[in-house]
Amino acid sequence: MLKFTRIVLIVLATTIAATLFLASYQQLNKNYVQQNWQDSLLFIHNPEQYTRSCEKYTKQARQLYSDFSQLNASSVSLEEYLSDYDDLLIAIKNITDAAVLFVAIHPNATTKQIANLCARKAQRLINEIYADPIIYENLTRLSAPPDKPDLNYYRQEILKQRKSNQVNNEDPIKRKKIRSVDLHEEQQKRLFRQNIVDYSEKTITLGSEQAYPGLSKKFIRQHPEQDGKVEISTQSYATFMANANDDRARYKMYIAYNQRAYPENKNSLEDLLNDRYALARLFGYDSWADYALRFNMLNSTELVADFIDKMQDMNQPILDEEQQVLLQKLKQQDPEINQLAIWQFPYLSKLVKQDLAKKGNFNTIKAPNYFSYDNVKQGIFEITAQLFDIEYKKADVSVWDPSVEAYEIYDKNEELLGLFFLDMRPREGKHKGSMHRRVQRGIVGKQLPISALIGNFRKTDDQVDRMTHRQVVSFFHEFGHLMHFIFVGDEQSWYGFSNTFLQLDFIETPAKFFELLAKQPEILKQFAVNKEGEPIPNDLIEAIQATSNFNTGIQTANQLFRAAMSYQYHLKPLRASEMNRLNQKMFKEYLNLDLPANAYPQYAFGHLASYSARYYTYLWSGVIAQLLFDRFSEEGLLNRDSGMRFREMILAPGASKPALDLINNYLGENYTIEELLENIEEQGER
Repeated sequence: MLKFTRIVLIVLATTIAATLFLASYQQLNKNYVQQNWQDSLLFIHNPEQYTRSCEKYTKQARQLYSDFSQLNASSVSLEEYLSDYDDLLIAIKNITDAAVLFVAIHPNATTKQIANLCARKAQRLINEIYADPIIYENLTRLSAPPDKPDLNYYRQEILKQRKSNQVNNEDPIKRKKIRSVDLHEEQQKRLFRQNIVDYSEKTITLGSEQAYPGLSKKFIRQHPEQDGKVEISTQSYATFMANANDDRARYKMYIAYNQRAYPENKNSLEDLLNDRYALARLFGYDSWADYALRFNMLNSTELVADFIDKMQDMNQPILDEEQQVLLQKLKQQDPEINQLAIWQFPYLSKLVKQDLAKKGNFNTIKAPNYFSYDNVKQGIFEITAQLFDIEYKKADVSVWDPSVEAYEIYDKNEELLGLFFLDMRPREGKHKGSMHRRVQRGIVGKQLPISALIGNFRKTDDQVDRMTHRQVVSFFHEFGHLMHFIFVGDEQSWYGFSNTFLQLDFIETPAKFFELLAKQPEILKQFAVNKEGEPIPNDLIEAIQATSNFNTGIQTANQLFRAAMSYQYHLKPLRASEMNRLNQKMFKEYLNLDLPANAYPQYAFGHLASYSARYYTYLWSGVIAQLLFDRFSEEGLLNRDSGMRFREMILAPGASKPALDLINNYLGENYTIEELLENIEEQGER
């Protein structure tokens, strides 16, 4: 019965995030399960039909769990048991991953709401499975033969995860308490994220004499005066803060921006932190930070604190120098001023960057003329095709919005590696930032990887798609995640190795590596051309580098502030007033500035939900990426051998080995974590 049910569900439930492109995907490698693409949740947009399909697939997954629970583990091998276990997880995660994507981007509000309910139902089933002590007991009894070390490593990783959650605890009352708190934590996490989506926009009201000076004619047309007042949304934050001449207006915008999702997230964040602390204590840890870090490269609060301290020491001279430059610029406007304010930074930084460009007779305003969206996209395709020996083909599939594009990726042998979507045009109700979303995890022999890259780089139909260099870097960053996901899915045969067990403070490394690519002149010249087809000139590249390098210290300080926030918020439960006091202290420590008392950046800081205590990951991954990039670039940035070596040794292994092993194998070194920490000081000196 189990085998029959498993086959049926792999055919149906594991395709929930798949595609409708029948012609190409029906010719899959014979090792892949034939899939019914027409039943995929990814292509169901009618709310009623989506509800029926979600219920159908969730019911099937629950039946699969029931059959799996009745399996006599003594009658099967470890490989067979783990294969059935993987099929169960795949069936459910295909539901949640596809549904979570729609929650973030679907243009139909009702479909988004139903997808949210669907994800919650499936997540409850996942929580049950992860808390099932029988699975833990069965895995402790089964063992792998000596000739299958990967199989045994996978078993050990599952046991390690489950042991840390004490699912093997014999006390049923404690298990019930863990499940109850865990469910509430999930609810608060979803509420925190949803509030950021629903309440991410604030509006300030100014007189035209405050609102308009310094802003472009286009901006003024888009924000007409009515009854002597001008309303400006926080969605225009970056443009307004960099250009508005009036300091009081910039202050007002800064406060509004740092009150997004406030007060809506005030209680939910308190509850989220309380739940996490309670769970950590139930699991036997001193704090959620200790629990959340347990499997990371930096696997203790002491190591994270040491890393943050070292980064601050490295960054402090750069920050001091940049702040002095900004202060001198401010004094040119008002000689009596002796103290910077945080809301002045974007405006003053723009003036300083203009000065830097003028010194070299550069004009960075012209940079977007060389970065049309289509050219940048094609450039990324060609660069990655050259490095990783792959090919892109447009996929003729159903999409959720007419602006969305879909592409297949093939290797040199014309074998299909996966599918991805580009959703790059802003629209009402869509996630405002940039992100990579997995839709279906690639498992060799079971299913192909499918993912979506979400951005807001493109404009409306009547505007030219021009990007700033900062947006180009962001595009490369997310594409690094996409490449990582696709190549892992082509290589790994176990669910847990498809980045599921990847150490979280390594997961940003490929994306940071791609950021470094996007800053190299040789790479920019591959795609940066103006409408006449002329390549970007060297002096403009130098201008981009000079101006982008300024603010490095300030940006790093802000990252350190947020890394410390995410880490220290999870040491013990905090009330809102305690969070605010801690923010004031840390802001002064890392940025040497006062945070306004009515600024609450924590309530729209979405990484508190997803990364919890581990936001330092971005900085740590940057350090690792620089090490890898230094080695990679020795043989040229477009060298296929170097690219394939990076693909095979860093991207494709996924979670099949510890991250430190991947790093050392690639570098030919034998670093310890402590030695990598010391390497930060060497990078700072460079």
